[in-house]
Amino acid sequence: MKRAPQLRALSNEHHQSLVLARKAKNTGKDGFASVEDTWQEVDSHYQSVLKQHFQIEEDFIAKQLTQLGEKEMTYRLFDEHKQLKQLLESEQKTLESLVQFGELLEQHVRFEERELFQTAQNKLSEDDLANILNACSVEA
Repeated sequence: MKRAPQLRALSNEHHQSLVLARKAKNTGKDGFASVEDTWQEVDSHYQSVLKQHFQIEEDFIAKQLTQLGEKEMTYRLFDEHKQLKQLLESEQKTLESLVQFGELLEQHVRFEERELFQTAQNKLSEDDLANILNACSVEA
């Protein structure tokens, strides 16, 4: 299914996150950056993209979908955001935690693109979708 225009900015950020997830999972292998360099890139991506991205999803998608009965899906969203934040805030910036972050980020983006966003564009009102677009524009 084609992505609703109001969700395209978030989908574009998902693409950036998938690229970073791949890099995190492959750090230390031939041709890939060091653990320290990749963690710096991950932290920068969190501050510049993911922090606001998570907030928009939680405030403008999850709350509305919960009201529409999609509680399991929104619980998963909140739980995975929490896990990703814990890995980002941990003092243990190891290769193992970086790979774990990359795997979880990839899994999370796939879930959002395949399930959450599909449900959102099918169930949310035009006003709700417009609010998402507005929030993305304000954050940009």
